[in-house]
Amino acid sequence: MEIAIIGERDFTIGFQLCGIKNIANIEESDYSEFNSVFMQTIENTEVGIIVVNEGYYQKIPVQIRKKLEKLVSPVVVTLSDEESAGGADLRNLIKRSLGVDLWKE
Repeated sequence: MEIAIIGERDFTIGFQLCGIKNIANIEESDYSEFNSVFMQTIENTEVGIIVVNEGYYQKIPVQIRKKLEKLVSPVVVTLSDEESAGGADLRNLIKRSLGVDLWKE
């Protein structure tokens, strides 16, 4: 399984430095390009995790986001420039993809 990163160059550069090869750089605020690349990435059976900027993810049509929430693979992880309480979302993503609640007490 591969990890795919989709976003502006400033967003993707750190992932490139970590050695991730499946990177799609999107021109700033080009949501049509993002949607096109995102849909192609979802259909790629080699990709297990897709990391996108939360701002771009919010521009995806609601019906597609609802469909993604039900999929086991790929798992879509959104990251934000702002600090937020995303721990619960990450917990749900891991539980859905692994089938185990790692934070269960």
